[in-house]
Amino acid sequence: MENKTKRIFIPGSVRGKEFTEDQKEFDFIISSEKRDSYGTIFMADGWDYNRYQENPVVFYQHRSSSNDPDDLIGTTVKGPWEETLEDGTRVQVARVRFEDGETNPKAEKIRKKIIAGTIRMASIGADVHQYRWGDKEKNEDAETLYFTRTELFEWSVVNIGSNSDASVKRSETMEEIKSEFKTGGKDPEPEKRDHKEEKNKGISHEVARLSFVKYKYK
Repeated sequence: MENKTKRIFIPGSVRGKEFTEDQKEFDFIISSEKRDSYGTIFMADGWDYNRYQENPVVFYQHRSSSNDPDDLIGTTVKGPWEETLEDGTRVQVARVRFEDGETNPKAEKIRKKIIAGTIRMASIGADVHQYRWGDKEKNEDAETLYFTRTELFEWSVVNIGSNSDASVKRSETMEEIKSEFKTGGKDPEPEKRDHKEEKNKGISHEVARLSFVKYKYK
């Protein structure tokens, strides 16, 4: 199977509801093992943060190519690390520290909007290197795609948690991925899928804008 560059989207949101006025660091849940609306799960054990930790920048609205240096609003100062929510879901968390207002007025405005609750979403980009269908023998859902090797390389604070552009691109990518599992124009029965052959080979894709959902936790 020929590897192709594909774009995909992953959920995440700010953690917590109450902040202090002088708070400059915030935690974001950037990934979860919950099954998303596209029928996919990003496995917690499959994340690779080595490349990201060499340059742990945080942007505004994915403007990594902007000629405005203030679109780089901060850095990840802790993590990503793994936690388990009260319902047993494994999540990946990252802590961003915003630049000060004198250095970056835009970062200061975004920081204040997070405190005010008007901005609460984030967006991450990752390369998916390996995926497979769920394995019934492992008590997994055979109709779910499991991303088992994923590499993080950027994330951003964004205004809108789920936008039409991101949703369309994610849907198109999922159709491409699922089409690679088809045999003779028909998707094989889940119990007949071979998880050990070329279906288990990963695909890489570019940095993605990620749609967001809020996770409930105490």
